[in-house]
Amino acid sequence: MDAYASTPLAHVALRPKDHALLGRGGFRRVGDLVGVPVATAAASMRVDAQTAQLLLEQVEAGAKAPAWRTARELEHDEHTPVVSFCRGIDELLGGGASPGKVLEICGEPGVGKTQLLLQFCVDATIPSQFCGAGGASAYVDADGSFAPARCAQLAKEVTRHVHRLARKQRSDPRAYQRAAQDYSEDACLDGIHVYRALDHSDVVHAIARAAQLPGLKLLVVDSVAAHLRTFEGDPGARIRLVTRLALDLAAVARAGVAVVVSNQLASNLTSETPGPALGEAWSHACDERLMLRRDRSGRRSATLVKSTARAVDTAPFVVDERGVRDASRKRRATGSSATNASA
Repeated sequence: MDAYASTPLAHVALRPKDHALLGRGGFRRVGDLVGVPVATAAASMRVDAQTAQLLLEQVEAGAKAPAWRTARELEHDEHTPVVSFCRGIDELLGGGASPGKVLEICGEPGVGKTQLLLQFCVDATIPSQFCGAGGASAYVDADGSFAPARCAQLAKEVTRHVHRLARKQRSDPRAYQRAAQDYSEDACLDGIHVYRALDHSDVVHAIARAAQLPGLKLLVVDSVAAHLRTFEGDPGARIRLVTRLALDLAAVARAGVAVVVSNQLASNLTSETPGPALGEAWSHACDERLMLRRDRSGRRSATLVKSTARAVDTAPFVVDERGVRDASRKRRATGSSATNASA
């Protein structure tokens, strides 16, 4: 028996209730589940087939040996972040939405969450010659919030920005001009793949399909709580769905993709202030959390409330016809990089 099959199920990170279900089914080691049909496992544990399927997948994911890598290897694997065109937000995030991480954007309705997600999508297509990620983005629309006309408006502004930068280059201007000629509003929009998810199963399938898109640099889910907040089933099944969603997003991030999700606010029994929806099952799923707020005068701000590498801080921002921009910057774009040139 190999090391994988001989791993005791007690060594797999699962909830106590799940360990109890496996024990009730007579399963003691990972190998006991290898090749067992879902229907057989469900009958042994006396649960429904969906619950058994999710549990088998969690055991398989949790029992796999970790891939050990050195810090130097991880450093070399770092890729260009996806900028937001707001200097303040990009500085909060260490340059933008980072590949390999899951960034959660929270806030009340109308505060600018979808606007920021759309901005990330168009910015992900900026050619690498102009300090962009130079790839495709996937937008999983679970809320029905994706606005094609607004996306086209942002794409036009980003295209103008790239062509303006190309005209300003003094070193090897022809190379920059060639890159700019290949980058147009249509090219930007062609690099954004949108999927309308009507239920949670659609979200799961969309994430799996997005991971197979060539040149994917950014995955957006708007929003992760859209269908799970109204889930009408066993609370334990809902927790397992949330956990599985977190694992799927983390798997895409580990492939070198920047993952950005929006989340709604919900009342919290332990606090007077509303917090991110989906509760404790989701609370540790994101590497970074950006909280968007708008005061009574209409001024918007973004606060980094959670990060594995950055200090908690706040930056003002605005949303206008050009998209998301820094509140303290003039309307004229200056500079020589995608972030530094954000107007």
